[in-house]
Amino acid sequence: MRSSRFSAIGGCLLLATLAQAKDDDSSSSIATVTLSSLASTASPGLITTKAPTLVSGCAAALSTTSICSTCVTAACVYEETITVSCGCPSPPLTIFASHPCELGCDNLGCGTITKVVTESFAAFGTVNGVLGQHNEHEMVTRLAFQCPKGQRSDGMCFEPRSLAQLAGYHSNFMGFPLPGAGSNGAVGAPDMLDPVPEGPEAHCDDADFIDMPGYPRTRDQANAALQTCIDHLRGRFHQAWAAAARLLDDKGRVQRDMTEIKAGPFGGDCTFAFASLQTNERGRAKCNVIEGLGRALHGVQDFYAHSNWVDRADPSQPISHVNPPGLARTDRAPFLTDLAATGPIDPAQIPHNLSTGCFVLPDKTPGVGGCTDRVTHHTLTKDHGIIFLNGSFGDAGPDTPRSEAVPGNFELAVQAAVEDSQFGEARGDLMICSLVTDNPLRSCRYRFLSVLIDRSRMTIRSRTQEAERLAARHVISVLTSDGKDKAAVIQFDQKSEIVSPWALPNSTALPSFLGVNKESNIGNALHFARDNMMDTHPDTFTDRGAILLLTAGSKSIRSSWNTHAHVRRAGRDGIRVHYGCFNPPPSTTPSPSPSCSPGRGVIADVLRTGGVFAFISSHLPSAPSNFAALVLSRGLTPSDPAADPDTITLSPGLAVAGLLSPRHDVRYYAYPVAAGEALNLTIRDLVADGQGSGGCFSVALMDRLLQAERGKFTSCHGGGGEPGPPYLVYRAAEAEELMLVAEYNSGGRDDNALEAGEGEIVFSIEVDTNMPEKRVTPSARPPPAEETGDAAGICRDDEGGEQCGGMKDGAVPPQQPQQVFEAFMELLPQLGRWINVDQVGLDQQLVQ
Repeated sequence: MRSSRFSAIGGCLLLATLAQAKDDDSSSSIATVTLSSLASTASPGLITTKAPTLVSGCAAALSTTSICSTCVTAACVYEETITVSCGCPSPPLTIFASHPCELGCDNLGCGTITKVVTESFAAFGTVNGVLGQHNEHEMVTRLAFQCPKGQRSDGMCFEPRSLAQLAGYHSNFMGFPLPGAGSNGAVGAPDMLDPVPEGPEAHCDDADFIDMPGYPRTRDQANAALQTCIDHLRGRFHQAWAAAARLLDDKGRVQRDMTEIKAGPFGGDCTFAFASLQTNERGRAKCNVIEGLGRALHGVQDFYAHSNWVDRADPSQPISHVNPPGLARTDRAPFLTDLAATGPIDPAQIPHNLSTGCFVLPDKTPGVGGCTDRVTHHTLTKDHGIIFLNGSFGDAGPDTPRSEAVPGNFELAVQAAVEDSQFGEARGDLMICSLVTDNPLRSCRYRFLSVLIDRSRMTIRSRTQEAERLAARHVISVLTSDGKDKAAVIQFDQKSEIVSPWALPNSTALPSFLGVNKESNIGNALHFARDNMMDTHPDTFTDRGAILLLTAGSKSIRSSWNTHAHVRRAGRDGIRVHYGCFNPPPSTTPSPSPSCSPGRGVIADVLRTGGVFAFISSHLPSAPSNFAALVLSRGLTPSDPAADPDTITLSPGLAVAGLLSPRHDVRYYAYPVAAGEALNLTIRDLVADGQGSGGCFSVALMDRLLQAERGKFTSCHGGGGEPGPPYLVYRAAEAEELMLVAEYNSGGRDDNALEAGEGEIVFSIEVDTNMPEKRVTPSARPPPAEETGDAAGICRDDEGGEQCGGMKDGAVPPQQPQQVFEAFMELLPQLGRWINVDQVGLDQQLVQ
């Protein structure tokens, strides 16, 4: 079944083109097109009316933002480019860039207005206002891939700055193009001087042929020229594929220095010059991928605008080299649908009378020079038309015989009906997301959080249930619903049940506590959560999943070993486990509730997943939020960089566990102390509680700025020596940043002779302060989402898991939709599929 679809503005992915066809019941349809699916709805029909008259030669505005002008130019598609004041009684002398409207425009030669009506857009093309072109490549690409105004990308459209890299952006003043004001983007790069434009292979020119006596080119010669074009586009696609590998690190995490395009020392616009001298290993990966896709897209667009695949001949004139036959095809050219292919084009895929145009300068009809008596680029071109954002058309354009002679040829060249396309594997999804979003570190996480809340007898007895709920709420609240994060909530005692299935964070519900007189089985709960995550998200849980366990512990030895086993299994599956062990409030009763007990060996297992473990004082109101902040600062999932991989910030109400070993022999902790604050820092070696194998270590209290030691704790189990007092006391005369340095000491043992796991020291550090509700700001607070990253830009081991940062620091035609955009839209899905191909197998394909 084949149906025509018009992709309107709105929805996830927009196409700038119109197509009219019939499905089996001969009904027209309108579709919102995404990369993953097509959803068709009833259509009012094809729009053919012209857009409203433009004022003072200026395009109507796309933006409704308050601006100091009566209209804006094409540059305003990309809101960060210049805004032109025009339509005033007399033209202002200055072009104003981002002038704040609250300051008014009266002194700028133009009256102040506060709203611009969104209506239509001027014409488009690589070159603006020259040779009759109107930024066609830019506009077709923008209309295809821009996100609905004010919406972030869901992975199916390009956000403004990313779109500007692909499509380019141009500026006008009073309706006249401003030379050099803007960028041609990747899609316009083949037309640019670097130092010369790319050859005919980049535009699918010179594959001309007509089956008529005396035509100077054979079908085989035309096929050879077409093959050269397709091979060129395949090479550009491979450029994108090869560069895409550098978008992510080896753990599948978006790398900031490879994806940053914001203005600044490590970002800014991509440059697409001197393509033949560049490699996929140089520069920012995002720019390299966009360049490959843009240059490939340019050729795909040109094929339909420079060929007779979609158009019709002038019926009033005989068929000749100045009026070649039109194929009037409504399907896609099969040799453009898979640019990952190799080898020669199947001759059966090439219609006998398919022709593109011969190109020489001057480009004329009839042809001159090497194009004498041949079908020329000028004869077939459909480059110079105008398309408005509401889907209507302006003039077909001057000096385009094919469009002028046959009404509808121009419209046919911009029609689109895009068949269903699918993303590839999960890693491909992340790569695509990092290309289309302006803030991929925030938008491309795709994290999965399973929250386990204990409702057993121990939790009810310890009165910790509300503190558990608060901690869960704080962690869930920082997940991003626009970045495809998902959360599920499970409550447990001996059995586990889902109380809030997988959903966006803003739709996640927490359970109301109804106490049960049953023991808890923490291990079974972990098993249940792990299996549920893996079953629901089988392709994406690895390195993107986390389990947040909130409990008052269990005294059951069997539950302890069960917990031990399932924490390890989660870690092996790339799921990070965070454990909040809630202690009961202080009590003067004869039989107080016992402190939280995680079970033998569990703490080290949790830390090895890269997660955090903390004993939480449930009676302190700030403790649940402090625990949530600790979890997030260390990285919720393996895909999240730690705020500071080397330093953990301590907070009141938490006894934070740490792990030392011969391999990880030093840990750093920070605490910002206020003037007059009195501290008791309690340090415990947890070997007596069945955690770790014991050994010698010390914790020194330091002034972080002066590097002056303020006190020191030592402990040595199994290595001789007397332990020091279990706490450090400090009173601050003024505000300062304290640092605690925990160091492993072999105690005279030969660490090289230790078996795996031997010599591990599990300890905890707890802050007791006379200011328990003081708000603690981490010394290396996680930057805003768009800034998150390891300043050093390298991967480091952290509690057995790795945290990795990213920032180490560098005249095309309106096209035929059912062809151009179907092929275009398949470039990204193909990229998603190819990045998961076995490298050896891929290399074999490439050399064949």
